[in-house]
Amino acid sequence: MDTISWSETASVVFEAVPDHPYWGLTVDYGRSFVSHLATVCYNGTEERAVIHLPDAESAEHLSAVAVEEISCSGEAIEAYYVKKMEEALQGMVADLEGFMLAFTEPEGGLLYMKLKFPWYYAAHKPDIHFREAERLYVDEKYTLIKDRLFGLQKAMNTLELKKNPRLIFDGFAALLLKSFAKVYRAGESRKDTMVRLFALDVLPHEDEMDDAFAEILAKFYIKAEFNIKKHMASLYDVLVSEDVEKKMAAITTFYVKLLKL
Repeated sequence: MDTISWSETASVVFEAVPDHPYWGLTVDYGRSFVSHLATVCYNGTEERAVIHLPDAESAEHLSAVAVEEISCSGEAIEAYYVKKMEEALQGMVADLEGFMLAFTEPEGGLLYMKLKFPWYYAAHKPDIHFREAERLYVDEKYTLIKDRLFGLQKAMNTLELKKNPRLIFDGFAALLLKSFAKVYRAGESRKDTMVRLFALDVLPHEDEMDDAFAEILAKFYIKAEFNIKKHMASLYDVLVSEDVEKKMAAITTFYVKLLKL
């Protein structure tokens, strides 16, 4: 940047990855980060801007993508694509979505293109590409990568949930019932119960409920606010009924709708 005069402009181009989970991502990277893709310099007198790829100098200041040079031919690009795909399936590639290609003209012009791996589309929208997603989930060659494709995992977990939602929510529901039973006094009004409930700093079994609900959210790669007092208020009529089985089923139905599963 020290070499740029006051008459020039420079645009530094990044790709940003937010904290996981995030609806727009397909891959769990385990962290948030930004990667330097290029720096675009223009002084207003040249016909075109000059685009600089990350190099050793920029890497001293910016977290940069690794650059590999290959010849610009269909055969070379195909061979590189197959190589990266095989490396990804062996767990050697961080970005399971694909990689960037930068075509460089002799005059210095640059064209960026992102190549997606073949499993990306099924992993990103498994509800649309269902058969491909199912193969991706069961085929052993995808064993090392499928757990990081959280859209795929959520879709398969949701499929299992639809078969028997009680398997996922019963443990949490049992804790919720046990907690409410220690707060509720038979025969009292809803208002009295709620006043006492919201006056408590900590509910019985609150830490256990927090942990159980966090596990459910993690299973479906969901970020959501958890306010058990408000949930108990919404479920009050269910919680004061006597049929335990109906209460467990109603709690499951409540959270399936709340989490839009």
